[in-house]
Amino acid sequence: MFNQKMKLNFIITFALLIGAVSCIDPFIKNYEFNATLVSIEGTLTDQDPFVVYVLTSRSVQRTMFEQPQRGAVVELIAGDGSKITLKERNPGEYLAPENFRGKVGVSYRLRVRLADARIYESTNERLAAAPPIQRIYSEFNRRGIVTTDGFVRASSTDVYLDTQDNPAEPNFYLWRTTLYEPQSICATCFNGEWNPQQNDCVPYRLQIVPNPPIVTDYACATRCWQIIGDEKLTIFSDVLTNGRPITKLLLRKVPFYENQGALLFIDQLALSPTLYKYFNLIRQQSETTGTLTDVAPSPPVGNFSNVNRPDEPVVGYFAAAGVARASLWIERAVGGSTRVNLLGREPSFEPFDPNRTLPLFFKVPCIQSRSRTPIAPLGWRF
Repeated sequence: MFNQKMKLNFIITFALLIGAVSCIDPFIKNYEFNATLVSIEGTLTDQDPFVVYVLTSRSVQRTMFEQPQRGAVVELIAGDGSKITLKERNPGEYLAPENFRGKVGVSYRLRVRLADARIYESTNERLAAAPPIQRIYSEFNRRGIVTTDGFVRASSTDVYLDTQDNPAEPNFYLWRTTLYEPQSICATCFNGEWNPQQNDCVPYRLQIVPNPPIVTDYACATRCWQIIGDEKLTIFSDVLTNGRPITKLLLRKVPFYENQGALLFIDQLALSPTLYKYFNLIRQQSETTGTLTDVAPSPPVGNFSNVNRPDEPVVGYFAAAGVARASLWIERAVGGSTRVNLLGREPSFEPFDPNRTLPLFFKVPCIQSRSRTPIAPLGWRF
């Protein structure tokens, strides 16, 4: 059975940093399509552990359905023919050996054999070196996040980057940012409650389903951090500006969530020309539909193909990219700012819910996931 994920869920995360920096692939996108397609995503860098996600996806009436593909054989093949076999860590999630990193100047391709014997293979991608980030800085913006009618939803910290383009060759860049925010709510159930045995919400057994639904938030039992990726792609080609400095490039407008500080990680990736074209297409679709989490009209076919059925469309991309990395602590001790709750609303603990069986204000664990971690990110200020 497919797992249903509504459009408003966070389905995009950029870099999951746990102690040492590790990477969660950022390029998952929601599309409107009725066929069930194979989706393969993996970004190999010279900095991060290599993770590949293998799914089948379907989108119907602005709702995304995904099913992890278990039991696949996933191999990374270098230009000299050597292979690295990835192991399945979670359903549909495949991880290379912990200490393996891509090497600058080497070409790689990815091969995936599903449990039903279908074989998919990517084109070759050469891993290019990324130039260093020269400067990361921020400015307070009192009217940072504004609605179309001019209402200020939240003040923001606007984050900018300076870097120097390499004049020796054409360069294509992608910048990705990952925000770590302290999270006090670790679960939200709709018309149901938390089941400690299943570590998940279970629905109430009611003859009449409440509408609007009963919303119950559960506080975290331990420290927890929300991991929030980008809503827009930031890419750049130096075709018209080769060798010139890139200055005051706006990377992200970080809303003022409560009063606590936050930590932002910035990656600067060196892309191949074909990878840049692929992400430029995604950016154009995102600009048409809103953000990366909105549903686009059709999925762009990436660089994978079925070796026995080349005409089969395959969603996703295997990328190889050099990375330059920086971080920025976001201080929010600023007067006169407009703040917004991380949930987008005030917490709802439903103390008078007649269907509740758990103790009042029951706390739940912070469960490691793509969007949440109980492990303090490297550089967090306590």
